[in-house]
Amino acid sequence: MDSRAGLSYTGCMTSPTKTDGAFNGLIAEYMRNHNFVTVKEFAEHIGLSRSTIYDLIRSKETLPSLSTLILLARALDRPTHELLYLAAPDAPGAPDAPMISAKTAALARLKRVGQGLPDVDTFLRERREDERE
Repeated sequence: MDSRAGLSYTGCMTSPTKTDGAFNGLIAEYMRNHNFVTVKEFAEHIGLSRSTIYDLIRSKETLPSLSTLILLARALDRPTHELLYLAAPDAPGAPDAPMISAKTAALARLKRVGQGLPDVDTFLRERREDERE
């Protein structure tokens, strides 16, 4: 078992909070079917860094690069656009993606990135309170 990612040979993830990436299931299935015991072995086999694979498994906020998607698609024997739509389900052309404007998509992305940050009014109120102290 590669304890850093929580990925076991059977492809099961042991920690759902760390492994909610869109590619998690595909990577685990591939590793299981091709007898890769560690993420490091899998990463070396397909030509990506171990940290990139961990990022894909853990679903970091940034989208993978096109070259990463292409290498992963070749390794997993999947169309590149399928992996793109897994990473960005609201991308134009994605199956069942709602028809939204670029502005709406950008605002939705900003909202996801800014989750946990206070709204403007709260921020300004807290700043004024801090200045008074």
